[in-house]
Amino acid sequence: MENKSKNKSNLHWDWMSFLTNFTAVVLGIVLTFTIQKVIDNKNEKNDVEKSLQLVHDELVTNLNELLVCDTAYTKELQAAEFLIKYENDFSLAPIDSLYLFANEPFILREMCVVSDAFELQKMSSLLQKIENQELSLEIIQTYAALNNAASSYNSYYEMKLQMWEKANGDEVKEIMSRNSFTAPEMWNAIVSSNDGKVFIHEIRTKMMMWPQMDEYIDQVKETIGRIEEYVGQ
Repeated sequence: MENKSKNKSNLHWDWMSFLTNFTAVVLGIVLTFTIQKVIDNKNEKNDVEKSLQLVHDELVTNLNELLVCDTAYTKELQAAEFLIKYENDFSLAPIDSLYLFANEPFILREMCVVSDAFELQKMSSLLQKIENQELSLEIIQTYAALNNAASSYNSYYEMKLQMWEKANGDEVKEIMSRNSFTAPEMWNAIVSSNDGKVFIHEIRTKMMMWPQMDEYIDQVKETIGRIEEYVGQ
């Protein structure tokens, strides 16, 4: 009887030991997965914030490009309006202002939008992992606006080059080939032809039709501010 009692007691403790060990193993596994999930979530959050910081810096670069182009836009429009005002006789134009604006219509520019950080964020799926989906959408819309701005801006300068090739007639080429010539001589020669007049008038017309750069600038600034708020800058 005593041996049977001992066997039952041993069996009882074997089951208790098994259950205790099994529970410990299960809890260990659950704890391990829980900790790993916390680590993964934290790493993912860090990756999202790092990608947003790269996009933020890229948007700052694009903002500076917009500001440079906006300054150039304003100066070129002023130049076109000034030249049209004195197109009948450039010898009547204030000489300092004429030399200030004389070469502006011949300058060709290009707006360069950088999007490497944004493309990387999309390819790595980090854009979709931003908790604030409104911010994700705003970033997409801002880059689309930047691309539209660059496309319109660069198309204008391609058009201007084509107009200048028509306006750059033999008389203009002859004057510009001299060792020295005056701005009034050059511009009187340019507007002596119909293509020359179209050239300067179209600059003003096209630039006045150009969407206000302020809208693009404000949109980029707003997105930069939203990113800074999200990452806690």
